[in-house]
Amino acid sequence: MTTPKKTFRDLQKHFLSRPELIIEHYRQYKSNISNTLNNNIFITLNDLPEKEFLSETLLRYKNETIRQLEGMIVSVKDNINVRGMKMTCASALLSEHQSLYDAQIIEALKNAGALIIGKTNLDEFAMGSSNETSYFGPTSNPLDSSLVPGGSSGGAAASVAAGTCDIAIGSDTGGSVRQPAAFCAVTGFKPGYGKLSRYGLTAFASSLDTIGIIGKTIDDISLAYDVMKDTNFKDRTANNEADISIGQKPVIGYIDINKYEFVSKEVKNDYINVIQHLKVKNYKLERIELPFEKYLLPVYYIISSAEASSNLARYDGIRIKNSNGQPVDIESFRSANFGEEVKRRILNGVYILSEGYYDRYFSKAEYIRQKFTCEMEKLFLNTDYLILPTTPTLPFKIASVKDPKEMYRSDYFTVPASLAGLPAISIPCYNSGNNIPASIQIISSKNTEYSLLDFACKLKN
Repeated sequence: MTTPKKTFRDLQKHFLSRPELIIEHYRQYKSNISNTLNNNIFITLNDLPEKEFLSETLLRYKNETIRQLEGMIVSVKDNINVRGMKMTCASALLSEHQSLYDAQIIEALKNAGALIIGKTNLDEFAMGSSNETSYFGPTSNPLDSSLVPGGSSGGAAASVAAGTCDIAIGSDTGGSVRQPAAFCAVTGFKPGYGKLSRYGLTAFASSLDTIGIIGKTIDDISLAYDVMKDTNFKDRTANNEADISIGQKPVIGYIDINKYEFVSKEVKNDYINVIQHLKVKNYKLERIELPFEKYLLPVYYIISSAEASSNLARYDGIRIKNSNGQPVDIESFRSANFGEEVKRRILNGVYILSEGYYDRYFSKAEYIRQKFTCEMEKLFLNTDYLILPTTPTLPFKIASVKDPKEMYRSDYFTVPASLAGLPAISIPCYNSGNNIPASIQIISSKNTEYSLLDFACKLKN
């Protein structure tokens, strides 16, 4: 479907035969960062370990004692802790905050030989779908600087598309890895809930938050996932269940894309082309209906806003004093330091959880979520993979979407996998002559991450 790109495993073979190439590899990424400063992709760059990293990596390649990710360059969304670097969540409130420890997945990456090159821009506290709510200003799409890169992991996706790293680490709550990957024409993978450690990830909606990986090749994503997946012993929500393998002749579920009036013509055409491609390849296809479909987006925003209002309550300013040495006023502190979208979701969450409305909204949303999860389990009894568009539209112009409800609709096709805690991946698909191709999203059943990655690789190539 797309031209295969050189994988990091291919690069490692070159580095083993010519170790000096690892230096050129790193310098090329640094040069690309310099050339894309106007895109506002990074909040913080990491130059501190450069000399030590390059010397150790070079020596390991010369001695042929390389680790699994030796020399891999990684960007990290700035709501994930990297020891010694800023961790701002793209918020004024944390603009000078320094991380005191590594998130578990960061520790795993470093131990495998990867270098964290920088912390990427995001929607403030990961709340947004366009990377426009950041305190540090919006990120622009490196494929077309007039367009948004998607969100909330927009900086992460843009860092891969701009050629500044091998892979990017982001977080996905309702589509925040898959949607920006689609907008930047790269691949975004969300494992099932609990498969990767959330220790060191700043919580947005704790029952939905998932670490995700963005890359240009599925092989690179698989390589990183393999390193990161066994580091969840600090998480109460860890899913340590065994992986399940899907057979070689899968049944694929698809939707009637023409019934969705809000889906753009370009996305519809590319989705139809993918389904036709699968038919030509003799895959067994089944048209399906998503259970509880019309409720899923409001259910997601009810639950995520409620959990966000609870998680962000810790940022109260109680330990901060003003110029007179007196404690700051809590309401003034939060009002001054939270952006508009974060305030909107906190207020919605407080309302949803308030007396008289908890049962009316939150309890019902949780009930529908549980019913939906059960129905998805039934759907996957007869279907191995579900193929959906990743986004209803191609990337839109910066500052062009003013209505929050219209912005929230960007998550329409990504929230189902999040609500059910299922693995999902977004890959660029057929291009019907657009500057940026549409992407498709593939969802599979619980504990089938490796089968999903293998299937996506076959489909992409």
